[in-house]
Amino acid sequence: MNNLTLCPPAFLYLLFSMFFTIVLSLTNVYLHSMLFHLFVVAVWTYILQYLCENKFTNMSWLLLILPLCL
Repeated sequence: MNNLTLCPPAFLYLLFSMFFTIVLSLTNVYLHSMLFHLFVVAVWTYILQYLCENKFTNMSWLLLILPLCL
């Protein structure tokens, strides 16, 4: 990432994931599960941002929305 701004799909995914992380932290979740979840969120956000930076924004949206359709 060249700057601190995220493309809309990456930002939306990060926003929902952080909300879910807060909800998880309020429940009885093991620390290693929480750390793994945060790792997956970071990797997935990077992948979505990488796709946007390389002019594959539609693919980024598709990967974001596809799990909701299944």
